[in-house]
Amino acid sequence: MRWVARALAGTASIRGCGGASDGFPRGWDGLVPVDVAADGGAWLLIVALVGAALGACALRLLACCVARLLRARRERRVVRAWSGPSPAIRCGGTSPPSVIARLRAGLYVFRNASAHHRGRAQGTPSPREIALLVAEVATRLRAGAPASSAWGQALARIGVGSTGSIDDVYPPVLDQWAREPSRWRALLTGGHHSEAAAARSSAASVIVACRFSHSLGAPLADVLDAIGDAIDDAQAVEEARRVASAGPLMSARVLAALPLVGVVAALALGASPWSFYTGGGPGSACAVSGLAAWGAGIASCRRILARCRSADAGVGGAGGGRAGPPIRADSPGSDAALACDLVASALACGASIPRALDALANACAHEALSWTAAALRLGATWEEAWEDTPTWATPLRDALEASWTAGTAPDGMLARCATWERRTRLIDARTKAEELSVRLVGPLGVFFLPAFLLLGIAPLLAHLMTGIGG
Repeated sequence: MRWVARALAGTASIRGCGGASDGFPRGWDGLVPVDVAADGGAWLLIVALVGAALGACALRLLACCVARLLRARRERRVVRAWSGPSPAIRCGGTSPPSVIARLRAGLYVFRNASAHHRGRAQGTPSPREIALLVAEVATRLRAGAPASSAWGQALARIGVGSTGSIDDVYPPVLDQWAREPSRWRALLTGGHHSEAAAARSSAASVIVACRFSHSLGAPLADVLDAIGDAIDDAQAVEEARRVASAGPLMSARVLAALPLVGVVAALALGASPWSFYTGGGPGSACAVSGLAAWGAGIASCRRILARCRSADAGVGGAGGGRAGPPIRADSPGSDAALACDLVASALACGASIPRALDALANACAHEALSWTAAALRLGATWEEAWEDTPTWATPLRDALEASWTAGTAPDGMLARCATWERRTRLIDARTKAEELSVRLVGPLGVFFLPAFLLLGIAPLLAHLMTGIGG
């Protein structure tokens, strides 16, 4: 039979585990043996539940670390694949290759496709990979390569073989990258996370650029350069938001674990939370109320975090047919900075303002811009032509007004408006991330602290009161 010692008032004997009495300090007078063999099943259940919870937390932390390491390793491989020579150059020579050279080339291609770009055709690349892809296509176009060849070689380097026909405005794989994932696929792959949303938004931006260049006849390389800068700026905004919200996210995790810490502390101090919870009366009421408060706190924290992410991340979708699928109002087609960059590239090619607005309307599927261009051609005033345009087009309207009314060069105004919009977006992202720590105070005071008191402190108080009254 196992024995433990518990402090009770009015006793004068000291007995340790197994009968030893000289293992306790002198101040621990009044300890009596208590048989806990009858509570062995409850203790084992509590220990199993606590161990399962701690094991789940450890596995989640380990999975996050492994995912980050794999993502960093994949990005390094992609960068090396872009910076390294092609397989044909690596095999070397201009004479017809021998059988051994062909075998080496095939082995290199197989190893490159399997090791460097494993899974690239199945998933959406990161914004960094899309920015590198856009830069490579623009470089090949400036070197004199056709658009289909430039896209084909750039996509083949990252392991995507299907680039569409020569008549396509853009490669069909961009539609897959920009398409919103299904609900179950998003739950399995984390498709609603901010990085996945930024990748879809980047792919949709490339689609908008290709449509704009095709509709206007402008050089695609200049338009892709503007898109690459926009993707880099969007990634800078996302990184700033991630850094600023790292502290609040850790605070939310600590707050969610606070009731569990209270239960473990009660067990360490000798209380029996399971007996208190299942004993009926106040104990069962505390258990039900504490679990309800704990669940409500976790749900409220997740909702606050999801709302912050959805407000900061631009979610774009370009799914649909190849004839020009519509882009939603919160997609890159509604990005004022991107619109300023595209219109600036169009005006640099010699297009007029109404022609540039028409091309932008066709690329972004915004009919209001087409009405504005038609009104300007018919002689309407500048204010009348922009009456029905959405609010996101206000910076574009302000940047082009002096050029239309006074004949000034619009390049400086467009560049300044685009820079200001991106700077404002960066400041807003940091501000919302700082506000996140303040918003988490609500779940702390309303849900997590009561759950901590009901699940952790209440069993300990009941244990102490029983000892004092016994």
